[in-house]
Amino acid sequence: MYSDGITLSLMDSLHIYGKNSALTIECARRKREHADTPLEHGLTVEAAKAVPGTERRYNWTQKLGFFVLGHELPLLCCTLLGWNNECALRYHGAQRDKNLVLRHQGDSLLVELTATGAAHRVRVGPVETFNWSMLALRQLQKTHPGISSDAILQSLKATTGRMLVAGRN
Repeated sequence: MYSDGITLSLMDSLHIYGKNSALTIECARRKREHADTPLEHGLTVEAAKAVPGTERRYNWTQKLGFFVLGHELPLLCCTLLGWNNECALRYHGAQRDKNLVLRHQGDSLLVELTATGAAHRVRVGPVETFNWSMLALRQLQKTHPGISSDAILQSLKATTGRMLVAGRN
């Protein structure tokens, strides 16, 4: 709810279709391992390869899934918002072989989701990047209930975004 009384209804998922692979990004919650807090807000990112010889058909039966953890949301948000050129979320999954890497490349964001024996690369345009950032910010706000969206954005920019930029110098 914004201060002027307007409430926006946000989507819960995003679908991005590339030439060779597609992505779905969804708001999600999962149980934390070895923690007193039962649920953690994050994002599920799934990728599937294009079916050869078809247009916009993907093999979702052999998808690769990745869960962006709550503590990884600030880094992801800063990258999606353009305050950081790249982020790498690594060592996920039972074999600790799943990686999600985002890199800004001028007019698009290159997303790579990999695991042993699987690699998906999708270029994400500005509109989809914006929509993904809204999903990530929404989940970040759920991770910090009671904190306004303005305060979260200001804190991201003043801390994580600034520190990431300083680290590149």
